[in-house]
Amino acid sequence: TGGFNNGSDTVRIIDLCDTCEWKEYPGALANGRWYATQVTLGDGKFMVFGGRDFPTYEFVPPEGKKNTHQDVVDFNFLVETHDPVENNLYPFVYLSTDGNIFIFANNRSVILNPNTRKIIHEFPVLPNGARNYPASGSACLLPIILKPNEDRSVIPAEILICGGAPHDAFAKADLQRPKVFLPGSCDCARLDFTKRDSKWNIFNMPSARLLGDMAVLPTGDVLIVNGAKTGSAGWDDAREPNLNPVLYKFQTDGTSPKFTVLNPSNIPRMYHSSFAVLPDAKVLIAGSNTNPGYLDDALFPTEVRPNEDRRVIPAEILICGGAPHDAFAKADLQRPKVFLPGSSDCARLDFTKRNSKWKILNMPSARLLGDMAVLPTGDVLIVNGAKTGSAGWDDAREPNLNPVLYKFKTDGTGSKFTVLNPSNIARMYHSSFAVLPDAKVLIAGSNTNPGYLDDALFPTEVRVEKFSPPYLDPNLAMFRQEIITEKSDNQLKYGQKFTVQIRGNSVIDQQKLQVTIYSPPFVTHGICMNQRLIQLGILEFNKDVAPNTNNIVLQAPMNGNIAQPGYYMLFVNYNGVPCLRSM
Repeated sequence: TGGFNNGSDTVRIIDLCDTCEWKEYPGALANGRWYATQVTLGDGKFMVFGGRDFPTYEFVPPEGKKNTHQDVVDFNFLVETHDPVENNLYPFVYLSTDGNIFIFANNRSVILNPNTRKIIHEFPVLPNGARNYPASGSACLLPIILKPNEDRSVIPAEILICGGAPHDAFAKADLQRPKVFLPGSCDCARLDFTKRDSKWNIFNMPSARLLGDMAVLPTGDVLIVNGAKTGSAGWDDAREPNLNPVLYKFQTDGTSPKFTVLNPSNIPRMYHSSFAVLPDAKVLIAGSNTNPGYLDDALFPTEVRPNEDRRVIPAEILICGGAPHDAFAKADLQRPKVFLPGSSDCARLDFTKRNSKWKILNMPSARLLGDMAVLPTGDVLIVNGAKTGSAGWDDAREPNLNPVLYKFKTDGTGSKFTVLNPSNIARMYHSSFAVLPDAKVLIAGSNTNPGYLDDALFPTEVRVEKFSPPYLDPNLAMFRQEIITEKSDNQLKYGQKFTVQIRGNSVIDQQKLQVTIYSPPFVTHGICMNQRLIQLGILEFNKDVAPNTNNIVLQAPMNGNIAQPGYYMLFVNYNGVPCLRSM
């Protein structure tokens, strides 16, 4: 139920069948329910509480029916718990074992009788800040323990609330400039809400946390994951991701600690993170977006891995070299010819972002008439070309004989460019290249003459060379994997999972594994039409399916805008070294 904007009054229903689709009923709710909480009652009905600007509740109507304003119940408790910056949205609401409803908002909690619609009890205030959105602590109902031949009139039920933030955390982080990120709460509190004399049992977590999630595990223990240590919910309003999951022991013998800090993730998951406990007792953890849109260049990028579903996948262009605007006129039309120096800069731009600006950097030397081969690793080999002049018959001089390797990604310490071993063959106007299945580069062509001439300053070139990039150093041969094509999928549909099997002599570290697909271009005059390299997301890595043999489970690109239909060369790179032969 509920949601944002014109979906805030909508009820959505799906039946349990393989072909069932969602059915939507706009206007079924009488109030908009944005940041509201829904609870299931003992008779299977539903209630929905709160939402921005609506301190009310209502029962969800039967399918196809609509509530009227007469079906809405004013709930003054949500008025009283409303700070200047709310802190009572997404209230914690749980059905008690006696049929009443426990409701916690901000720092207060009550028991509501859903039949009489009256508050029948209020518990003590929970100190140390606010707990609900946007202060955004987290809560869960602890396990309900039944006895054999249960005959108790009331079964105990406890809530656990952990983390949160000061009452003014959102105002400081979202409304104040410069932003101030207040420390989150590091306490937890536990309360049995079936007992009217209950008081909060408060104790400390290992670290502060807001925006976290609490998964009740099959054992009854609670996994506390995701979140931040400072700030608030809101766009760009949190800092210091809390990367360490924490296990809370529901029951202990009194001697062991309540909390155990577990191995950390390296992925910040704060605002809009989520989880699901799976049938195999693992916990699926996903999401995080602190940005008002799908952004990849923010301080904390929109988090979507490993199953890629970003609406826009970043795409960058690299442009290197060129010549002054009058270079052709000087070299081709003027007498005597004048050969102006070419450009020595490169520029890079992400053209999926409307606010992008060119990032400009210098190459080791000037170059025009060059070619740029995207290698299987994602690095770029810049070859061929001249240092002065222009395209045209006999219009260039000073062949640039040195290939240059441009590192697509660096750790920030090394140079972006590496000058490689030179050729002794001048390749300028009409030169070309092709990336080969063995990851070498075929280099050919060059004719600056208006015909096939052998006695010109730069004779028509008919020799062909193979260039071996640095990753083919014999000392790195141990890293080259072999794709077992007969055990690998080679026809793909968009978005599908597929498997590539590899064989090699070394033990594989998955973090050093990379799989790319390459669309071979048509190359002429420095243009590489449709050249495209796409690094695929690795979903699973299954080791030792046979001796020295491993399976990589991958996800194909989601649509034809990312990877146009056609043939691709698939490379498996390990430790920066391509496989023996592409598939």
